[in-house]
Amino acid sequence: MKLARPAAAVLLPLLVALAAGLALRAWAQGFRYGGDNPFFVGSLAVATLLAARSGTRLVRRGERRVGRWLLATAGSLLAYLVSTALAVEFGGLRGLRDPLTQLVVIAHTAGYILPVALLQVCLIAAGARLGVVGRRGVLAGRVLLGYSAAFTVLAGLLLPVGEPYQDLRPVWPAGEDWGWMLPVPWMAGAVAGPVIMWRAVRRARGEARSRALMVAVVALAPIGTILFCVLSGLMAYWSGVLGAEVAEAGLAVLFSLPFALAALGLAEAFGGPARRPVAERWTRLLTVLVGLPFAVVVVAASAIVGGELDAVLPVVLATLLIAAALTPLRRRLLRELLLRADPVRARTARLVRERGDGLSPARSAQEILREALVEPDLRLLLRLPEQRGWADVDGAPQPEAGVPLGESARVVGESVGGSARVLGGSAGVVGAPAQVLGGPAPVLGDSALVIGAGAGDLDGCLAELGPLIDRAVLEVAVRDQAARVEAAVTEERTRLERDLHDGVQGRLLALALDLKMAEQTVGGEARLLLTDAAESLTAAIGELRALAGGSAPDLLSRRGLRAALTDLTGRIPLPIRLDVPEARLPAAVETVAYLVICEAVTNALKHAAAGNVSVEVSVEAGRATVTVQDDGRGGADLRAGTGLRGLAERVRSAGGRLVVSDRDPHGTLLEVTLPCPP
Repeated sequence: MKLARPAAAVLLPLLVALAAGLALRAWAQGFRYGGDNPFFVGSLAVATLLAARSGTRLVRRGERRVGRWLLATAGSLLAYLVSTALAVEFGGLRGLRDPLTQLVVIAHTAGYILPVALLQVCLIAAGARLGVVGRRGVLAGRVLLGYSAAFTVLAGLLLPVGEPYQDLRPVWPAGEDWGWMLPVPWMAGAVAGPVIMWRAVRRARGEARSRALMVAVVALAPIGTILFCVLSGLMAYWSGVLGAEVAEAGLAVLFSLPFALAALGLAEAFGGPARRPVAERWTRLLTVLVGLPFAVVVVAASAIVGGELDAVLPVVLATLLIAAALTPLRRRLLRELLLRADPVRARTARLVRERGDGLSPARSAQEILREALVEPDLRLLLRLPEQRGWADVDGAPQPEAGVPLGESARVVGESVGGSARVLGGSAGVVGAPAQVLGGPAPVLGDSALVIGAGAGDLDGCLAELGPLIDRAVLEVAVRDQAARVEAAVTEERTRLERDLHDGVQGRLLALALDLKMAEQTVGGEARLLLTDAAESLTAAIGELRALAGGSAPDLLSRRGLRAALTDLTGRIPLPIRLDVPEARLPAAVETVAYLVICEAVTNALKHAAAGNVSVEVSVEAGRATVTVQDDGRGGADLRAGTGLRGLAERVRSAGGRLVVSDRDPHGTLLEVTLPCPP
């Protein structure tokens, strides 16, 4: 067995070279026949060797089903090439018409039928091996193979051979009225692979999608051959701008191209663990295979126009116009195929259209990912600038975790039980075993399908979410910068307040005390002047304290939000109900919450004519919620004044959200949500 493989590896190229050499020798000696065209012989030889090599590699890797079907395809191509060589050598150069020569010529005439069918069977078998093609697809492959075998025999018995063997009459001549019907089912079967694979590829998940899509993409190659046949016929017989030699050369290459691409694509799809470059390669290959037919259409149409008008300028203009008209169609077709192949990407694209214009790109991107990947616990992490780490969509710092989603984002998923689940792992199976043209399909391997969201799903999401992710990163960067500026300002205010308290403020207090003591030593008008001076100095000290400490009191930084709000509401002649936790919150959260409550209570007192005010602060799941509601006249509007609008900007810079609405039947409800990391 060990000696058989090297022997086959040497004998097969020798046999291919010998058959190709015989065909090319006949062409060199002046015998012109489609079968000995150098383009046909060369491309067919290359396709045969590639199919044999890839089939052998697949068998060695344990992919026996797909490998054996590919080897059968290579064998049919080899038989076609050998029959071509024998036909042109004995029936062409030597002019023999003995029964053996006639049999060889008939075999060559029908030799293209079985390879085309076997190619479709290879693609269907690969899809079944990956678990995406079901029983109906496998049954279609069997029917196609059976009909192609019968059609091969019927073509040799019923259909005429054609030039230069027109003297060879069919064994059983087919009538012209119904003879044309024989190739129709076979011609329809030539697109069975693309149709079945693109209908079934949506079932693939995770890394298996890259493998299945590689098979689906190479399955499109026969459609290009069919399109070229139609266009070359139009150019040759309708406009007369395409010569027979050029048409034969193009058709010869395009006949063998699908076999070569299928051999390379199947070897790639089953060539070990699926990696990210595989997804990139099938995407690039799909772009090329979609773009080439459009390029052929542009060239064909411009050539027809040139043949009709016989002028250069109209040809140039027609080419530009046709290319401009077909470019949007090409892009639309490519996008439809990409979305057809990836349901997660299609769902993401729909969600981006519906929700991509939200006020918070970061939160919108996270919600879209959760719904597209069906991961309600998924969290989106975004990279902070200047290598400052990562943050969640609320701006809270987070450790680097999860799976990369581009260069500036990561995703982390959690199961229902709370344990971390990394998206994009490599464990799983390819679904239930499928029947592959006569046998069950084993499990693909260690990297077949990810349970849950996989790297392939994330790639599809990133392709649609890219601009929104960029906006989300910018939003988090701006929010982080604003928080840093706010922290710096707060720190500087604290330092200034401390310096003033220890220096200028102490001297002013001492001066105020001296003035009050001086009041006791004088009388009359001088005493009144000293009293006014002492009161003005006391007011100035209060203003200086407020200026040094910003808008938040010193009590807030020393004892927390609850103490500061209790002191605030105790000095307001309005019933206020407080529900504030005693535990301290982060300083930035306490400052923003205090300012919001002060503004809301002030508005209720000055503008809303409220009789009661309720203030509630709660912390849950890393978020602090501040709610202020009153029973006033309502009608608060963020656009009406600078107070609420300024607060809204401050809340937004802190990564939060401020909502103002009217209560039923009257009153105002102000609700603020702020990120509050533990």
